[in-house]
Amino acid sequence: MSILETITCFICLILLCESQFVSPSSKQQQIQFTPKEFNSCFSQLSGPVEELCPSIELLHAFNIESFYGVITELVKRPYFRYYQTNLTRSCRFWTPSEQCTMPDCQLECCEDTEVPAYQIHSLCSQDMPIYNLGAINQTITPAKAEEISQWDLLSADICFEDQIGLLEDQLSSFYDLQSNREQYTAYTGPDAHRVWKSIYKENCFLPPGMNTSYKLNRIFTESSLAELCIEKRAFYRLISGLHASISLHLCEYYKYSCGAVYGKDEWRVNVNEFYHRFNPSSTDQQGPIWLKNIYFTFLVELYALSQAESDLKEAVFYTGNTVDDIDIQNKVSKILALLKTVDLSFDQKRLFFAEIEHVTSIRDAFANITRIIDCVTCQRCRLWGKLQTRAIATSLKILFSSHLSSNGNSHIRGGLLSNLARGEIVALFNGIAQLSKSIYFIESHRHLYN
Repeated sequence: MSILETITCFICLILLCESQFVSPSSKQQQIQFTPKEFNSCFSQLSGPVEELCPSIELLHAFNIESFYGVITELVKRPYFRYYQTNLTRSCRFWTPSEQCTMPDCQLECCEDTEVPAYQIHSLCSQDMPIYNLGAINQTITPAKAEEISQWDLLSADICFEDQIGLLEDQLSSFYDLQSNREQYTAYTGPDAHRVWKSIYKENCFLPPGMNTSYKLNRIFTESSLAELCIEKRAFYRLISGLHASISLHLCEYYKYSCGAVYGKDEWRVNVNEFYHRFNPSSTDQQGPIWLKNIYFTFLVELYALSQAESDLKEAVFYTGNTVDDIDIQNKVSKILALLKTVDLSFDQKRLFFAEIEHVTSIRDAFANITRIIDCVTCQRCRLWGKLQTRAIATSLKILFSSHLSSNGNSHIRGGLLSNLARGEIVALFNGIAQLSKSIYFIESHRHLYN
C-alpha cells in the first residue's frame, strides 16, 4: 500500500469514527447555525428566575465563582458516591416495547466488598444503627412529634425508595455514582418519549383550555403557564428544569465511537445536539426557557439545603474513617457557609403550596413520577432519574416541613432531618451537584461563539 493510500485510509477511519455514533436527531439533520443563532439558546438567561425569586445572573455567578468546585468535590467522597436503589421494578403503566441494549445503558452493581460496610444497612433512617448514616439523632418532644405526624399524614408516599411495600427492599443494589455518570446512552425511541410525555401530561397541572392530546410544546407555553396558579407553575418549572439538566448532561458527555474499527471511544461535548435541543427555532421558542428552568430547580434545592443548615451542622457523616468523616463535615460546612453569601430568599409560602390540597396533589404527582421512571428501560437513565426526582422530593419535604400551614395561621417548622433517610441526603447533594454542573456547562457553551 502506498503512502497516499495509507493516508487516505487513515482519514476515512477518522471520518467513520466521527459519524458512527450520533443521535437520531443528529442523523436526521446536521444543523448549520451562525454564532448569533447559537447564542439565541441563551436569550432567556437574565432577570428573575421566576416571580418572587432572585436573578439568574446572581445564581450563575455564585455557582461558577464559588459553589461548583466545592460541591463537585464533596459528592466524590465515599459517603455521597454510593446510592442504593431498586432498578428492577416492572412498569405498571404499559409494557415497554424494547429494552435498551446499548452498552452505555447498562450498569454494574457494586459488590458488597466494594461498598463501605457502614453503608450496607436498611434504607430508611429509623432502621439504621446509632450513627444513622448521616441522619440526625435528636429528642422528639410531644409537640415535635405532633408536627411530624402532620407531615407524615401528607407525605406517606414521599419515601421514594419504595412506593409499594417494605422499605427494606431485597432487590435494591448499591451503585457507584462516580463510575456511572449521567451521559448519552442512545436510549431513545417511542418508549423514551412516552416516559417524558407521561410525566408532563399526567402529573404537571394542565393550563386551562389544554388537554393531553396536544403536543407538549403547545400545552406548556409561557402564556398558558401564566394561567396557572403560582404553585402549580412552580411544579412544572421544577420538572422542566430537571429535564433540561438531564439533556445538558447527555450533550456534554456524548460518545463518538469507532468500536473495533479504530482507536478508543471518545466522550466529548456535542454542540450540534445542544443546539438541536435548545435553540428557539426547533423547540417552538421553548428551548431557552427550558435552560432558564434549570436555575429555578437549582434555586429550590439550594434553598432547601440552606433551611436544613442547623441540622446538617450537627450531622454525623459516619464512614468508619475518622479522617474521611472530618473531611466530609468540613466540606459540608463550607457549602453551608457559601450559601450564606448569596441571597436565596423568595416568597416560599406562596411558591410552595401553603394550602393542604396543593401539598397532597404535589405528593401524589411525585409518587406517580417515580413509578413512571420504572418504565425507563435504560438502567443508567433510570438510576439518575430516580436519584434526581428524589432530590426534588427531599427539597420539597424540607420546605413543606418549614412552611406548611394546616389551618391558615400556624406553620410546621423544621425538625425533618431527623426523619430523613440517608438516601434522601445523598440524593439531595448529588441532585444539587448535577444542576451545578449543568450551569457550568451553560457557561462553557456561552463562550463557544463569543
